[in-house]
Amino acid sequence: MKAAAIIVLLCVSLVAADNVTWDVSCSKNAQITVTNVVMNPYPASAGADATVTVTGTTKVPITGGKVQTDIYVLGIKVKSIKDDLCPLIGNKCPTPAGGAVTGVKLFDSTTISKSTPPGTYKARMTMSDSNGNELVCLNVTFKLVK
Repeated sequence: MKAAAIIVLLCVSLVAADNVTWDVSCSKNAQITVTNVVMNPYPASAGADATVTVTGTTKVPITGGKVQTDIYVLGIKVKSIKDDLCPLIGNKCPTPAGGAVTGVKLFDSTTISKSTPPGTYKARMTMSDSNGNELVCLNVTFKLVK
């Protein structure tokens, strides 16, 4: 499956960026501070590529890890994707504490197939370090059109 992943985050309130809403309310102890989340194009189209870019700053060194992305519609998980962390942040491992982090998650035609119904979806992305400790959890709500 062709899927990259989205990374970085932190902000306690709901934030809007290019009509995408996001929050880190699912984070227990966020180690990445998110400054922006953008989806391009927005809204995403079924059967076409869409990229989510998340930027922020890490509070701890990042030497490796995983990203779990779960996609929900009407509260039901419809897709689950696991990725290695370092390729998603541009192979910038290690990244020192205080370092800038930019993560990119590509949703391609295998992730959002042409038969996917239009509507509002939520992606929950959880990034963890190489020991399995959570670095951050991000909820992104986006619209999908035909």
